[in-house]
Amino acid sequence: MLKRPSSTRDRLIRAAVVVVALGGLALVARNVDWPAAWRALQSMGARAPLIAIPYAIILAIDSVGWRNTFEHPQGISFLALWRIRIATEAVSNSLPAGPAIGETLKAMILQRRFGMPLTEAAANVVIAKFAIAIAQALFTVAALVLAAPTLQNNSRTLLGQEGLEWIAFGIGFAFLAIVTLGLWAVVRGRLFGRLLQRLVTFRDGRLRHRLERFVPLVERADHALGVIARVPRTQTALAIAEFFVGFVCMGLENFVILSLLSSGVTIPQSISMEALLALVRIGFFFLPSALGAQEAGYYFALRAFEVPDAETLAAAFMVAKRAKELLWIGIGYAMLSSMHVHVSDARKAEPISP
Repeated sequence: MLKRPSSTRDRLIRAAVVVVALGGLALVARNVDWPAAWRALQSMGARAPLIAIPYAIILAIDSVGWRNTFEHPQGISFLALWRIRIATEAVSNSLPAGPAIGETLKAMILQRRFGMPLTEAAANVVIAKFAIAIAQALFTVAALVLAAPTLQNNSRTLLGQEGLEWIAFGIGFAFLAIVTLGLWAVVRGRLFGRLLQRLVTFRDGRLRHRLERFVPLVERADHALGVIARVPRTQTALAIAEFFVGFVCMGLENFVILSLLSSGVTIPQSISMEALLALVRIGFFFLPSALGAQEAGYYFALRAFEVPDAETLAAAFMVAKRAKELLWIGIGYAMLSSMHVHVSDARKAEPISP
């Protein structure tokens, strides 16, 4: 669990978020021919609502993967999980520190909707987070293979030297190693108990006495990890595979939008672009939907692919993508309201942390 930050720290974080977001937006906006971008958006015509469909499919695939992270998925309704996923994803994408609040809401809704003990619900949220992170890392590494020639060609421009593709691979593999080791550690069970047992063997009696006060807390944490350890390994592997498919579909969503804008961007380019943006989102996780950083990332990716008039296309693409996000955020908050759960409930609770 994490300690809630002070109000002063909250204000500083919000200020930093605004500065970073506005900086990224200004970077893209300064060279945009906005009338041309508007004409590109108008060219979609009656096909524009199609941009909302891929996200519904992505959330459905993620919900199938999430269902496989439960010990007994047969008793879990797919439709209920899909509604929870839409609702909590809206919170994650719309608020500073939204992912932490969204994960806490998931545990609370699982407790109220399915009658799960909160420790079991929180444990499921943790294993699902690890499975998603592993799938994202695998997708990033795989898709960077498609992006390697582009990174290599633009390495000297962006870095002043060769090797940008290896840096990207290094980040992807490091992320994969960290999340895989994290999942391996928690599924072994009694991780914290063993650690504390080693610490209390110290000869310093005062230190041992202080550590013994944490025994009840550690026992509760180990109980939650025990729930994770009981999930069959084949189910966890299947969940990771399904989350991986979801990330591929995110790349295909880019292709749908860019095709409607008549950009000429190919499917491999769209998927590799999503891999590059995955690295951006990892670095700017504290921004709602990576606001600003994501716009700058897509702009540089389109430039790297040598797409004509990349500034205008990036602006039209991001307007369409953000409009789609706003639509689903609205749907998500409507679903959250129908569940009689409020964001303030999660703010008052302690955020879930693996």
